[in-house]
Amino acid sequence: MYQEWIIKFIRYLQIEKQASQHTIRNYQRDISDFLDFFCLDKSVEVSYSQVRHYMEELRLMTLESSTVARKLSALRTFYNFLLREGAVEQNPFKMVSVNCSVNKLPPVFYEEEITEMFQSVNTNSPLGKRNLAIIELIYSTGLRVNECVNLNIMDYDSRIGTLLVNSEGRKERYVPVGSFAREALEAYMESGRPALNKNSEKALFLNNRGGRLSDRGIRKIFSRLLDGTADTARLNPRSLREAFAAHMVRAGADSRIVQEILGNNGLPNSRVYSGAAENKLKEIYNSAHPRA
Repeated sequence: MYQEWIIKFIRYLQIEKQASQHTIRNYQRDISDFLDFFCLDKSVEVSYSQVRHYMEELRLMTLESSTVARKLSALRTFYNFLLREGAVEQNPFKMVSVNCSVNKLPPVFYEEEITEMFQSVNTNSPLGKRNLAIIELIYSTGLRVNECVNLNIMDYDSRIGTLLVNSEGRKERYVPVGSFAREALEAYMESGRPALNKNSEKALFLNNRGGRLSDRGIRKIFSRLLDGTADTARLNPRSLREAFAAHMVRAGADSRIVQEILGNNGLPNSRVYSGAAENKLKEIYNSAHPRA
């Protein structure tokens, strides 16, 4: 079936776009490669998660950035055509820049690597419990470092497993917290934080002097977690935030939901979790996050 759409698309390029034979030949090959990759034989509908998966495969092929840009341009044009013809409901390539270089995409941890990181943390001390809670929470929610620093005790609702996130210059939002992160966070709050809290500090994460943990303090925690291993350079708050997004989308979560959790879109101030909106977001999160 998709071959019929490719033929129609080629006619469109020839007649309406008056594209060169060289462009048409490359576009036809690029589109066929993409559809064959997912073994599509009846429907040409694909999701954004499939697009991201394909981009990861292109990155592993170490192609020139110009080649990647051409492939994405071909696919974006093709799906714009399909959208116009009513063959698909959306163009998943609209959210992907055709000028991006897949070779420059940041490396993302595999789920097995994430698990190994968490298992490597020694939780026999209050600081160890704190450290595990921090990295679990960042991977669970995609928090930025400054958002993690700004968290207060009252921002965490253990009854429903949500966190109120507030970052300077950004609108506050509520995000779901996965079961592994909840377990680590509550263990820290029960037997780790009380030992560190010397000044009745309201901050959620404390340093060894009992004050609010700083941005620099969190980055030091990450730099020491895998000291002496090959993954040390890759382990940082940003890489966990990127892994959160990549793993959610790869598991089928709508990219708009992921962006909402990450705080990358314009949400109303003090957006509250209630009713269907809360249940839908948590349902999507629970079905997609590896450690939900």
